[in-house]
Amino acid sequence: MISATNNWLLVFDNISTIPQWLSDALCRITTGGGFATRALYSDSEEKVFDAMRPMILNGIDEIIRKADLGDRALVLVLSPIPKENRRGNELLAEFEKAKARILGRLFDVLSQALLELPRATTELRYQCRMIEFARLGFAAEKPMGWEPGSFEASYRKTQESLRGELLESDCIAVAVKQFMKDRSEWSGTATDMLAQLTEGQPENIANSRGWPKNARGLSSSLKRIAPLLRDEGIQLDWNRGRRRTITIVKSTESSVDCDEDTVKEQ
Repeated sequence: MISATNNWLLVFDNISTIPQWLSDALCRITTGGGFATRALYSDSEEKVFDAMRPMILNGIDEIIRKADLGDRALVLVLSPIPKENRRGNELLAEFEKAKARILGRLFDVLSQALLELPRATTELRYQCRMIEFARLGFAAEKPMGWEPGSFEASYRKTQESLRGELLESDCIAVAVKQFMKDRSEWSGTATDMLAQLTEGQPENIANSRGWPKNARGLSSSLKRIAPLLRDEGIQLDWNRGRRRTITIVKSTESSVDCDEDTVKEQ
């Protein structure tokens, strides 16, 4: 958070894995958040760090493993540079010469995109979590010379691909999909569900660190992957009465668009 308050862009290079606590922190900084702590040399004064910053995460592995961080990410897969095409400091010298022209072009695109933003607000159909980013990208199509609708299609495709990877890499999500394969609806407690899901799992999965050990752990995991399952047509609902139950309903159609309630909640 201190880095975010002192820099306009955060860059994390050569990442192998992102622990849960860091994934949550990156989500807060991406869409705006604060951190409060005791002010230095005081007993009761509070210091609040508040920031919203873009960031770059670079790594060889698939470092994004959580749906909430994936919803905020734009994933680019870069091709390796052939040895014969690798360059040294001369590339930096060329960039310095072109930097002012590049910056001017970016400002031109931004100013024209802001003029197109009201149209993007009404015409953009992809109602995703990062809706303001999507609207700005949609508005930049014309000044960038892109085909109408190309940004929306590309962004949607990227998000769908990432969701698919996240879904397949989550053992609970895979288990729920398999569990609902021949069912249209199921209702029961988290304890009942954990027992039934565990029953059909190989021993190495059921005993792994990623598999929940109790009903609370399962409920927490389900809440995190609920958006991914919803895209697959599997809706989860929690009944918080005297007997807390989970209801799972599988529809015949899946949707990657956020509904109005989801957008308001986000």
